Amino acid sequence: MVGGISPTSPLWAANTTLGSFLTRGFDVGGYTGNINEKAVAGVVHGGEYVFSKAAVEKIGLPNIGILLDFGHAIMGGESAADSAQLAIDYGRLFGMDVNDNYRSWDDDLVAGSLHPIELFEFFYVLRKNKWEGVWQLDQFPFREDSVATANHAIDFLKAADKGLEALDLEALKEAQSRHDAISALRIAQKALFGAM
Repeated sequence: MVGGISPTSPLWAANTTLGSFLTRGFDVGGYTGNINEKAVAGVVHGGEYVFSKAAVEKIGLPNIGILLDFGHAIMGGESAADSAQLAIDYGRLFGMDVNDNYRSWDDDLVAGSLHPIELFEFFYVLRKNKWEGVWQLDQFPFREDSVATANHAIDFLKAADKGLEALDLEALKEAQSRHDAISALRIAQKALFGAM
């Protein structure tokens, strides 16, 4: 994977390598165990149940869905954009949490502070699918002013939205057809960072 760009995204060029989807965690379902609710167990917190897709479909209720946490997805070694697309494909993406982290802990940092291109790609997938569900900031600034951090994240997300408007999809498709990952990344970066 180059810069967290996945093959379901127009930012991807065919010569990149996608790591395995759900490299760790409870992707086949199961109880996380009787541990502290704040302790991370795979890509969910202790005291939570994780159901496999098959179990959710077997239950058959339309009001069972997924709250996709961007930070948990990247911490779990997933492509958050791929996770969103999969949930959307099955009509199960009900909400999402937006934050960032160093990939090894659920740091709940300001959205876009470490993985802006992956977050840009994530929101591209939501826009491409016309998803308009509930999303929320899931940030916990311990030393910074919480209102200032929320405002900063909101400003970044507004810039990402503006960048999606400027994203040159035709140029991306052309770069992909040439298997030119660097040009594809450059196009994405120009759209995102040019909007800030």
